[in-house]
Amino acid sequence: MTTASAHAGGRAVAHSSSKIVIYVSTAKIKGVGTVLVNGAGRTLYVFAPDDHKKVTCNSACQGYWPAATVPPGSKIKAKGRVEQKLLGYTRNPVTHEGILTYNGWPLYTYIADSAPDMARGQNTDLNGGYWWVILPNGKVLK
Repeated sequence: MTTASAHAGGRAVAHSSSKIVIYVSTAKIKGVGTVLVNGAGRTLYVFAPDDHKKVTCNSACQGYWPAATVPPGSKIKAKGRVEQKLLGYTRNPVTHEGILTYNGWPLYTYIADSAPDMARGQNTDLNGGYWWVILPNGKVLK
């Protein structure tokens, strides 16, 4: 039996007896283009100081930019134009949980995006660096 529910970071996930499935998809955002979104339709961002390598957004930063968490044993699935081979995860040094990555970039949502298909955080300089959306090809939109 599988049921769907919301999970930390606003992602829609499917629960089954053995695994949690986290979906990453794409959405066309007005004025920005087609970008990665979580299962709840929330825009996913990268943080420039992470430099395509590791989580540098500290606990105060993650209060505004919640990391896209990956619970232990989860399965990450691509939808839309997302490339499965670019999906992964790394360890979040703030929460010690897994954090979703795309093409090596740790991914976050933004609390000011109050609804799906919003990208208020795009190209903003907050919490120690710039925040950008990520495209399905794995490149960031600066």
